[in-house]
This record gives sequence, C-alpha cells and structure tokens, in this order.
Amino acid sequence: RMFVHACLMRMCVRDWHPEVVVPMWELLSNTLVQVNQPGHVMTGLALHLAHVFVDELEQVCVKAGSHSTSHAAASKADAASDSDSSIDSDDSEDPEESNSSDGDGGDSSSGDEEGEGLELPDTIPSDVLSYFVEPFKNLLCECSSLAVVNRVVEEVYVKLMRKTSNCLKEIERGGDVSSEAVRGGYPFVQLDAIAMAQELFEIAADERTRQFNREKIYDVVSVVEDLAAFQKDLQQATTLPSTPETPNDAPFTGVV
Repeated sequence: RMFVHACLMRMCVRDWHPEVVVPMWELLSNTLVQVNQPGHVMTGLALHLAHVFVDELEQVCVKAGSHSTSHAAASKADAASDSDSSIDSDDSEDPEESNSSDGDGGDSSSGDEEGEGLELPDTIPSDVLSYFVEPFKNLLCECSSLAVVNRVVEEVYVKLMRKTSNCLKEIERGGDVSSEAVRGGYPFVQLDAIAMAQELFEIAADERTRQFNREKIYDVVSVVEDLAAFQKDLQQATTLPSTPETPNDAPFTGVV
C-alpha cells in the first residue's frame, strides 16, 4: 500500500505528466499480466493492488488539494502580517475602534480559514485515469482466477463508478465542498464512462472472450452504463452542474 501510494503521489506532484505516468504504470501492468502465466505466483499481489488502488488514488488527490490550501493560507498569513505591521506603526489609532476592528477581523479571519479548509481534491485527467484502469481491465477480461476478477469488479470498477456518480449527483444538487460525496469522488469526475462502457461491451461481444470473463464484463458494463447515462444527460443539458468555487480550483464545467 505504501509503495502504491508513493508511486501515485510522485505522478500527482508531477501533474500526471506522461513522462512520469507511463513508465511507472507500465511496470505495474507488466507485473499484473503475469497472473495467468505458469510459474508466477502473482494472485496475492493482484488482489492487494486491486483492493488499494482506488482508495490510494483518492488519498493522493486529497493530499494534493490540502497542500494547495496550506500554501494559499501561508501566503495569506504573510500578507496579513505585513498589514498588521503597517497598522501597528500608526500610534494615533483609537483603542475602542481598534478593539471593535479586531473583533470583526477575528470573525472574518475565522470564516476565511474555515473556507480554506474545504479545498477540493486534485482531479485526474480523463486519459490518465483510463490508463490507470487499463491493467485492471486486462485482468477482468483475461484472468482465469475468480478471486482476482471479483476483486477487480468490486474494488476497482464498482467503487470507482459509485464514487464518481455520487460526486456528480451531489454537485448537481448543489452540494458544497465539505460534502463527503463531493470530496470522495471529485478526483474521478473526468472519468469517461461512456467510452469505457462501449469498450467493455465490444470485448464481451468478441467470440474469443472466455464465457466466465464475458459474464463478469457484462456485470461491470451494467454498473458503468448507469454513470454513462448520467454523463450523457450532463452533456445534453444546457447548464452543466458546477462545483463550488474555491480559491485555487476552477469550477467543473463538464465531463471530458
């Protein structure tokens, strides 16, 4: 878990640049495809990676958002310190007015700090997110281990669709940054469920796909299609739901 988290964090701080993402995730992909190869005992590793992937990816994005908040708060504190120094140099200030001003300022500062504490998590670009899911898609479609396939279905696809769907629906209802649903799914809002459902459906329809895997793929397709239908509605709407504005994040204006 710590290794996966560290890898994802490195990609995040490099703004999900392909030069960082591709080589690191290729290594993971090449490891996971060995599950079906004779002589390789990779089932346990595949089960663990599928279990921690979505949760660790979410936590990395939450930390990235918190880092932005801390940086903004530090900059504001420096500016406030300079302003206080300027005020203190004026000895003619009325003490009563100063006390009144301090009281008002304290309330305002408290409100600002509260707002800053609700920074949105980082978001993952659609193409990067699709690339992350790719090795798990391969397991879903080709792996012969029932345990591994079931883990991929529940811990990768179902969890990812649920978090993203809950987030988008909460945004549409006007949910704010503090909402658990918004924060938990916000890293994944650029997920292209429409393209994902189409790709999986085509693989399931391929006669070369094993029947066992085909049935599991159709299970996933039914879950992905629920999110895909919601995304289609967003695309057809004249006004798309937007996230609450924060100092360092632009509102979400649509699905990639």
